[in-house]
Amino acid sequence: MKNPFDISRMTGPAYEQKLKVAPGVLLPLASQEILGSHGPLGADMIVSNHVTPMIAQQTQCLYAPCIPYGDTLELAGWAGTVHVESRLLEAYCEAVARAFLERDKAAALVFIAYHSLNLKAVDALCRRLKLEGHTVFAVDWWRAAGQCGRKWLIDQQSGTGHGAELTTSVLMALEDGLIAQPLPAGEQPLEGLSHALAYQFGGGDAFQAYGCFQEYCTTGAWGDLSGATKEKGTLIVRETVAFISKTIQAFLSRPQNGEQNDA
Repeated sequence: MKNPFDISRMTGPAYEQKLKVAPGVLLPLASQEILGSHGPLGADMIVSNHVTPMIAQQTQCLYAPCIPYGDTLELAGWAGTVHVESRLLEAYCEAVARAFLERDKAAALVFIAYHSLNLKAVDALCRRLKLEGHTVFAVDWWRAAGQCGRKWLIDQQSGTGHGAELTTSVLMALEDGLIAQPLPAGEQPLEGLSHALAYQFGGGDAFQAYGCFQEYCTTGAWGDLSGATKEKGTLIVRETVAFISKTIQAFLSRPQNGEQNDA
């Protein structure tokens, strides 16, 4: 078997046996959306296909096929972007989650969002599942990658932005030829982004501003791309996978749902 943690490649009996000893199931969530003039529409799905098996290997969790479409409301004006309303995405994820947790008795379900806006649906679902006694966890891949990779970015102001230096470097590392060449110079974000971030950083968690990507940029991406490299992306992927895997392992090893730690 190419990957012993890939549920889609298992027979039913093999899956049932592996599930008995697996600490949990990883459920990746992606999107199809504009990524400037240089990035592929399926970037999140592509990253998931490469990265989820790595996380499964390090955590010993099984992983399910990636849900390819997501909540892209703020980007829906660009061709090729597919938007699934958050309430529909939540219902879809709930059907999948209950199959693993209720019928199959998975020990835990870990949602890995390769598109951050999908976490709006995941959050509402996980709150209910937790109250019902299930062990659930959620991961934001790109936010974790930003935490791990910011130190390597030349563009410290906008390098973690949509389609910017960090994202482009990761994609260059995962698949040669995936990023259109030559790289565009990139663009400065529009004034709407600075207005939105002013509330976030000026008021901490007390305020939330809302906007759409047409207010942030003209191409679906922003930031200086001159520092994007395959080598930098490799470092970011390696450190982010390790960070996420270690965090998942730490969470799943804790007593869950009222259990007592015998230690």
